[in-house]
Amino acid sequence: MTARFGADAPCERTACASEPAHVGGEHIDPRSPRYDGPRVTVTALPEGPRRAARALLAAGAPVAEVVDLVEEIHRLRNQVAAVQVDADRQVRAASERALSCEAHGEVIRGLEAQVTHFERQAAKNDRGRIALLGLPHALEDLKADARVTVADLKKAARKVLDAHGRAWK
Repeated sequence: MTARFGADAPCERTACASEPAHVGGEHIDPRSPRYDGPRVTVTALPEGPRRAARALLAAGAPVAEVVDLVEEIHRLRNQVAAVQVDADRQVRAASERALSCEAHGEVIRGLEAQVTHFERQAAKNDRGRIALLGLPHALEDLKADARVTVADLKKAARKVLDAHGRAWK
């Protein structure tokens, strides 16, 4: 004899053999006393709904209704996440469509080129600034030596200016 499974089929579990006849679906309904699936816990909720669920339980609300509330919160959170992901996909698709359009694609490519140019220019400016900051450090090193000549100062300044010139390449 093959077992017949389903929510409407009679339960054929060996653990339920001594109990009154019931349908197998009672084991998957969290509101049923025979439920043996994973428990939805109040601690899985964020702080606001968790406090509300605990307050409902403390006020004597039926556990099944609180479980329904918790499941509804989870369902709504999943819907919000799905909508957010869908919105991100729509933005990406719109960007791809805009790039495929000849006029808009040309504008977007031009703007991307400008952004790249300005990013490179900003990096060069930063390297140049850092190179110029080497001059005070070089002068500090020379200040410690009492026998500093004008030639030494020129040499230090030349090194800093050369580093500054390399930074702009």
